[in-house]
Amino acid sequence: MPHNPDPSLAFRFGVNIDGVTAAVFTECTLPNYEIETKEDIKEGGRIGFGLVLPGPFKPGKVSLKRGLVLADKMLDWYFSILNWSFAKNELYKTVVVTLYKGSMPSFVFEFRNAFPVKWVGPSLKADTTAISIEQIDLAYESVSIEKNKDNLALDSSAS
Repeated sequence: MPHNPDPSLAFRFGVNIDGVTAAVFTECTLPNYEIETKEDIKEGGRIGFGLVLPGPFKPGKVSLKRGLVLADKMLDWYFSILNWSFAKNELYKTVVVTLYKGSMPSFVFEFRNAFPVKWVGPSLKADTTAISIEQIDLAYESVSIEKNKDNLALDSSAS
């Protein structure tokens, strides 16, 4: 397979929630991936410096932005959690963000057991015709990342 060094374009992405293509999002900020560390562990016989060992995966949050849509399942999902009016099987969903290179997926991020933790409403101004943009942040339990069609997968679970 030939190697193509061209980067994926940031404006070509899709969002899928529980197997259903979600509404059009204008922006998606993927989380920072961080591994917690225990710094400066002292070890006998090593004078002057300590060890740094990898610890558990520290999950971030996925942030989605789009034009405000009042009659929408995504917003209903968030407000059902806010009001504690969700059914047992309605809290967690699988959210898949696909980054495309041309028409082919180049990265697929699958966030399992995701749920909304923050909603930022739009700024309202009477002197402009800008679209009202909402932001929804999602926490998740674990993420898998598939890159290119080689199906090389990295899998990580939050502790």
